[in-house]
Amino acid sequence: MARPLKYKAMVNSITTWLKDELKHDAEIVNGLEHMTDGTEDIVHGRYEVCRDLLHYIRSIGGEEHDDLDSGV
Repeated sequence: MARPLKYKAMVNSITTWLKDELKHDAEIVNGLEHMTDGTEDIVHGRYEVCRDLLHYIRSIGGEEHDDLDSGV
């Protein structure tokens, strides 16, 4: 596989994983579900990192990311 195609596939995989993480943690971040083991801050931090990485990846690709928080 040519190097640019390899990186594109890798970025696509990472983007998909980040979106899945955002969906998985959204209920906790939005207050619809509560953690009972004290890890809520960790979930919030992971959510913020995923969101910021997606913003960065999309900005590099020239994509709009204003609606990232509404329906990933």
